Amino acid sequence: MTTESHDAAPDRPAEVRLTRRSDAGTLARDLAAHLADLLREALTERGRALLLVSGGRSPIPLFEALSRADLDWHRVTVSLVDERCVPISHTDSNAALVRQHLLQGPAAAAGFIGLVPEDLPEDADPEAPAAQ
Repeated sequence: MTTESHDAAPDRPAEVRLTRRSDAGTLARDLAAHLADLLREALTERGRALLLVSGGRSPIPLFEALSRADLDWHRVTVSLVDERCVPISHTDSNAALVRQHLLQGPAAAAGFIGLVPEDLPEDADPEAPAAQ
C-alpha cells in the first residue's frame, strides 16, 4: 500500500514540499515518472532536454526506473553534477554508474557528457580534481 503525504512548513518556500512514500521502490518510480514529465515538457517547449544527475548508489533505483520511461531519448542529454577523477573503468566512476543504470533500454539513445576525459590513465589520482 502506498502512503503519500505532502507537508508544508512555514520555514520552507511554498514551492518546496516534503513528499513521503511507503517504500523506496515507490519513491523511485514516482520520482522517475515526475522527472519524465518534466523532460517531456522541456522537449515540447525547447526540442531538447538536459538532465543533470548526482552519482553514488542512492539514485540507482531512480535511474533504473527512469531508463524505462517512454521519452524521445535521442533529444535528451545526460551529464553529472559530480564526479571522481577516476577512469570510467574504476568502480567509483559516476559516469560508469550512470551508463550502467540509466543509459540502458530506451534511455540508451540519450547523449552523455562526462566530466572526466575518456582517456584518463588507469593510474590517475582519485583525489585529484576532475576538472581544472
